[in-house]
Amino acid sequence: MNSTESLENVSHESTPFSMWDLPRWNQYIFERNMLPSFVFILLLLIIGVPGNSLVCYIYHFKIRNRKLSSNIFILALSWLDLINCALTLPFELFVISNYVQFDNPIICKFARFISFFCNNATSVILLSIAIDRLRVFMSGPRRLRLQASTSNLIVGLAMVISAFISWPMLLFFGTWRFSLPNGVTGEMCLITNYYMLNNHPVEAFTWTLLTVHLIFDVLFVIIYSVIGKRICIDTKATRSMSASSEHAHSFRVDFRKGSDSSAEDDVFTMSTSSTRKSSIRQIDDHISSEDTLYKFNLLNSQNSQNSSVTSIPSSPKKVLLRPSLSKHNSRILSSPFKKQQSRCSATNSEWMVSKRRPVLSRTSIMLFLVTVAYMITYLPYCILVVIRTTDSMFFFRLNDLDKSFYQLFFRSYCLGSAINPIIYSFVSSSFRKKCREALCDILCCLPGRKRKKTLN
Repeated sequence: MNSTESLENVSHESTPFSMWDLPRWNQYIFERNMLPSFVFILLLLIIGVPGNSLVCYIYHFKIRNRKLSSNIFILALSWLDLINCALTLPFELFVISNYVQFDNPIICKFARFISFFCNNATSVILLSIAIDRLRVFMSGPRRLRLQASTSNLIVGLAMVISAFISWPMLLFFGTWRFSLPNGVTGEMCLITNYYMLNNHPVEAFTWTLLTVHLIFDVLFVIIYSVIGKRICIDTKATRSMSASSEHAHSFRVDFRKGSDSSAEDDVFTMSTSSTRKSSIRQIDDHISSEDTLYKFNLLNSQNSQNSSVTSIPSSPKKVLLRPSLSKHNSRILSSPFKKQQSRCSATNSEWMVSKRRPVLSRTSIMLFLVTVAYMITYLPYCILVVIRTTDSMFFFRLNDLDKSFYQLFFRSYCLGSAINPIIYSFVSSSFRKKCREALCDILCCLPGRKRKKTLN
């Protein structure tokens, strides 16, 4: 069974199908099989071009730290998505509407190359983002990030690698000609007749691309699984440390409240800020009184030769407690320091754990969702490519509804270039704020708005 026989079986028009010309065949196929795909690509074009243009504008002019590695990668992704939406989606609309009467091999080669180039470069950049996120989460408090020069170099290498992988599109794609009834010849933007007959290079290239794509997906899963595991481990460690610190603090307070301390020591069993202030005030009073004793001893040492003081410290701040000091004063001086030291040690331990714990920022969540969306949108396309490569007659055995779904899911990868601005808007509140500012700037630049502003 071939495409002509399939069309003959489903044709029930009043005019005999053998009398149809090429435009009539094209209209028939478009209405039966290609209309859902046309609407899908049109919606992506309406969403993708303004959305990615807005992302490029924001990350060029509105972001303060443009040298951050994540911002560099997001800007590169947005430019690739914008090129993909602005060039390949209009071409795809033209191909869909002229499905069997497209005869322009140069444009076909160029459009397929651009599409593969942007998608492959996106894969390399997303892998670089995953590695950068892994470095940040595994480096602890140091937060090792890629430098701006390294990030720009990675983006350049992604372009070179993508061009090296995508150049066979310029060789394989072109015009594929096939026969229709009444001697009509159909023409499609597809792999040329030469490589259709000698399909070993095409099959080798197809399986290579699918293998590379599978390797990238496996790496994405492994890297983000390691990041998720690290976050879970550090979160549990932080919770256990916080619980132990709270338990130790409550034990100290209960012990001091239940001890047989004197009335003077009861001041230090309370944990309010006023108690701390009163304790510090008592310490200051004690130090000032000790300073007075120091000056008195200094005068006595100058006037009396029988003074027992043989050497005088250089500063009253460094004077040790005399044995003549009362136990009350020594308790006043030592108790708050002990308690403050224990509290500081508990606080420092909590701070060290929280500092060691990687912070799951909204940028990390946003880039993770972009990667997941890219993997999901490419999955139907890869499955259909495998089916088409292993079974060349699979498409012609489908009915009209199944063919419509086939054509729709065969273009699922186009969704990845238009959905990223939507992900940014849902996840990042700062991005939404920057979008409002950018839209206000754009509206203020309109001629009508400028005229109203000058009149006011």
